[in-house]
Amino acid sequence: MLNKYARAFFTRVLTPFAALLIRIGVSPDAVTLVGTGGVVAGALIFYPLGEFFWGTIVITLFVFSDLVDGNMARQLGRSSRWGPSSTPPSTGSPTRRSSAGSPCGTRAGATA
Repeated sequence: MLNKYARAFFTRVLTPFAALLIRIGVSPDAVTLVGTGGVVAGALIFYPLGEFFWGTIVITLFVFSDLVDGNMARQLGRSSRWGPSSTPPSTGSPTRRSSAGSPCGTRAGATA
């Protein structure tokens, strides 16, 4: 989770890029899908080849798409069914963070 200073910095840096994507007609959901695909592809292509450095670089770059799509959704003043469910547990609510280690996302009998 980014602290308040890092979040403010990345918001200032990424807002113009997010606004550009909105102007050219890219939706926040499209950014989410591309980011997710990039993370998965980076892990499945580079790590099996033993290219851990480059795999980590690719994954890190695509992880920033989470900040961009959230910024776009805030600029548009909307949310979608994909927004909350695709946010990594480390950036979600305390309940989501505490269940991050569970294979199913939540423990049996846990309450929200």
